[in-house]
Amino acid sequence: MMEKEVITSPLINKKVTIYPVKRQGGWLPPEHDGSFLLTGAKVKFKGVPWDSGTRRRIDPLTDEEKAWFYLHGNELGIEAGDLSIHKEKNFWSKFKIELTKEPFILDLSDPMDYLRYTFLKAQKDIVAPTWKERLDKGTYRFAVRDFEVETSDNVKKIAKEKEVNRYFYKIENDEHKLRALLKMYLYSKNMKKKVPSDVNINYLTSEVYDIIKNDIDRVYDIVTDKSFETKLLIYESIDNGKIEKISGSEYRIVGEEDVLNMKELISFLEDKKNQPTKIKLVVESEK
Repeated sequence: MMEKEVITSPLINKKVTIYPVKRQGGWLPPEHDGSFLLTGAKVKFKGVPWDSGTRRRIDPLTDEEKAWFYLHGNELGIEAGDLSIHKEKNFWSKFKIELTKEPFILDLSDPMDYLRYTFLKAQKDIVAPTWKERLDKGTYRFAVRDFEVETSDNVKKIAKEKEVNRYFYKIENDEHKLRALLKMYLYSKNMKKKVPSDVNINYLTSEVYDIIKNDIDRVYDIVTDKSFETKLLIYESIDNGKIEKISGSEYRIVGEEDVLNMKELISFLEDKKNQPTKIKLVVESEK
């Protein structure tokens, strides 16, 4: 006897909020009644969502989500095929939501609210998928706010800041390590800017502090990379011609036969048996 296919519920035991995006600028202050919408004004969404870029309809649901609603959506008046955006008269044809300047809370454990949520997320020109992305498009007027995710992101950000600051305080009096971090940052950004050889520790400290303040994520990736020093040696050796770039992703150490990609090159230089080659590169990079 064949087992009956189990369709997992898409419903989630959490709430999200659709928040208005208030932009600064113009002659009205941000908290003015008209800085977003006047009190009582509404933004209306109706019918199958539309992508103005591709000029195609947007499907708010995945096939798996549709299958679940076909099994459990009787109380919502959903019958087989109703959720298809290609059907002339479908569930979404008369679906509508009106948003105001007030936050709109959706309970994703409620089937109707879940449909409202997917419908609003499909309004890709007007509703930003997250609060963090709310300013990425000039057309965004609302954003989905998931406070659980935002809290988690904030905790991760704080942890990153702690780790980077811990590293910074450990090297703040070490000119060599400050220079190395700054160089690696510039290499990671593919910037042609060089760190002058005659600058003092105050200059280096100021520059490193600025990159930490303005690009914490990239600095975190650098200082927590176990191959940080090896990668820096590789980039410096490419600069001084001791490692040749054969193609966009292949390299050869001068004096060696093997052509290696970046991952293989790192492994080669970190292998104890290849330390004589690594030492030669270190000596050349320090000249």
